[in-house]
Amino acid sequence: MHSFLSLFLCLHLLLASALFPPVQTLSSRILFTETQEASDENSASASLEAQAAEHAAGISVVRRWVAMEVPCTYAQFESMRREVTSFDGVVERVDYGADVLLSALLPEEKAQTFAARVLDVTAGAVEVLEAGEQLKDVPWQEPLGKDSETP
Repeated sequence: MHSFLSLFLCLHLLLASALFPPVQTLSSRILFTETQEASDENSASASLEAQAAEHAAGISVVRRWVAMEVPCTYAQFESMRREVTSFDGVVERVDYGADVLLSALLPEEKAQTFAARVLDVTAGAVEVLEAGEQLKDVPWQEPLGKDSETP
């Protein structure tokens, strides 16, 4: 009789566990699902915050620049400075003396065209000198608040 009762009890527990999952397992599944959803929401929120911070700071890329020196007169200085900016260049330094020496960085692909343009505009009076190359970062996307139209 004792073995029959033990067998009956084992079958009853096996059948009950198959039909009704333990409460702890069910609640842990619910807790895991809620935790996963909260984690997904936090990840999406963090991603949006990171994107906003990136846009606020601006994005830069590193590219090769050619250092150019433009010796010119005071009368030619403003037009030479405008030529540098029209070729996407950056005026790095200006030395004032008997004449003006404009030190500028120009994108590698535009340096030779710039030198030819200055020689043409000044009718041969100003010859641009190449002073080397540099790798520098340049703004690829301006930070928000600086006349930027991208969000």
